[in-house]
Amino acid sequence: MPELFYLRTAPPYPFGAAPRDFPRSFLLYAGVDPLNLGVHEGKGYLLAMTPFDAALTLDLPAPPFPFGGNARRTPRAFTTQGKAVTIYPAATGNAARSSAPLDTPANTWVGGYLSGKFNYEIALFSGADPTRGGSATVGVLELEDPAGELDDLRTLGWDGAPLELRRGDPDALFSTFTTVAKLTTAGLRYNTRKKEIRLRDLAWKLMQAELHGLRYGGTGGSDGDATLAGRIKPYCIGSVYNITPVQISAASLIYQVSCFSVLGIDVVKDGGAALTLDDDHATYADLSAASVAAGHYATCKALGLFKLGAAPVYIITADVRGDNDTLNGIAYPHTRAHIARRIATGRGTVKLDDPVDIDGTAFEYLDQRQTATLGYYWDKEITKAEALAEVMAGCLGWWAVRLNGTIAVGQVEDPADVAPLFSLSYPTDDGGQESRVDEPAMTDYQPPRRSTLMGWSRNYTPLAVNQIAGAVPQSISAILQGQGRFTTSEDLWVAGSFPTSPVVAVNGGFVNESDAQLEGDRQRRLLRTRRDYFEIPAVIDPFADVAGRVINIANANRIGLDASRNLFCFGIAVNANAKPILKLWG
Repeated sequence: MPELFYLRTAPPYPFGAAPRDFPRSFLLYAGVDPLNLGVHEGKGYLLAMTPFDAALTLDLPAPPFPFGGNARRTPRAFTTQGKAVTIYPAATGNAARSSAPLDTPANTWVGGYLSGKFNYEIALFSGADPTRGGSATVGVLELEDPAGELDDLRTLGWDGAPLELRRGDPDALFSTFTTVAKLTTAGLRYNTRKKEIRLRDLAWKLMQAELHGLRYGGTGGSDGDATLAGRIKPYCIGSVYNITPVQISAASLIYQVSCFSVLGIDVVKDGGAALTLDDDHATYADLSAASVAAGHYATCKALGLFKLGAAPVYIITADVRGDNDTLNGIAYPHTRAHIARRIATGRGTVKLDDPVDIDGTAFEYLDQRQTATLGYYWDKEITKAEALAEVMAGCLGWWAVRLNGTIAVGQVEDPADVAPLFSLSYPTDDGGQESRVDEPAMTDYQPPRRSTLMGWSRNYTPLAVNQIAGAVPQSISAILQGQGRFTTSEDLWVAGSFPTSPVVAVNGGFVNESDAQLEGDRQRRLLRTRRDYFEIPAVIDPFADVAGRVINIANANRIGLDASRNLFCFGIAVNANAKPILKLWG
């Protein structure tokens, strides 16, 4: 039966108080049946992996492009050494068997080598401080092999091989098993008794992948002058202020603000003094041939370029809106969720598949809560993971690749305001219910934050006084000399009561002051009270999708959680010899 949660002392004022739960007391909500949390119990597991096998050959119908192709296999076909092939080396003992002819895999002996002892950890942030970076899934999957039947696994390639762990009724066809985890391998360790497959989640692709990977070749034209050869091209997304563009042609005075199309190169400045905008041109050739007067500039928004009419006197900077390409139905991404989505799926040689690899619900949830226009500019080497971390930091945000292989984003909110995914309850005083949780521990805490300085209108090119034109007003000159502007959200009570309470400056990425103030005030409300980090072992599905969710803990009065408390689950640690340990914040 689902568990009913009541306010033990009374319905809300002014209706009075009741000393215990009875039919007239105030119902908070109905929890999930605790037994549903044991869906994993008694199930069988099947391991499916796709390592590289150098001993196999792959026949292609022709030599690789650009040499051409043949419609079918002929004596001229091309053979390459090695290919990846899916294998099913192990299942748990309760599911070990020779598979049926119509099963997948078909007519295959799958031994019971999989121990069922799973070991991994996920953390969206570190300790009780949501501003600290998290960690990717790192774990080990163990195969028992005392007789050496799996020794041939040693010869296969385990660097980044796809791995799926599937689960189902032990007596059912393997084809009916559902995937509970999509991971990749990070190597194989072994001895005479067992094989250990090292695991990592799919986030490692984004940690290794360049943001876009485009560099100047230095061959002239849109490929840049020779001095730029090998340099990463700049990339602008959203609305950015006072960036330093890259001069790609000294002779033609052509600059690039982004390696993809832009919505607008709204202002070009020489020493902070705005130049006059002329026409936009469709191609580099048209822009190069255009006649531009001194004090003016022309653009090629399709290539993120502009051309000056005369050599600059000071330093050239620009205010830009990009990226303006339409990908996966989104044009000009400028909100936090859309920018994160474009980074993960839209650019570079390594990108996630949209929508297959996207947790669309999580992205939509964040987009509804973070609607403000942002802007970011990168003109140096950066990975997708680093760019995502920078974007999400502005809202106490997080990103992670779930065990099902989809990327999710979110922001830390007050768990009291969010409906819980499920409830875990300690035994009531009468001992009349099953407890699926062990002894909790508060392991860290975060002092209240006294003040949040939220950044907006970031100045990407701070100028010295002698780099600013004399015609620029003093008010603008002061802005051009700074790193950006900040709103202040302060709690004077915290400042007086907690001497160690920090003042935190956040690179919010906001364009408008009002949006920065709203987010700063939200973080002030969220962090004006002390937040604790709890670790609670629980008998739940070790592959439950709990990171980034809110979980209710009931009857944990002794550790200050009262009769019922919602906590944010920012991670889970699954140990081969113990219950999953939930990492909870609140």
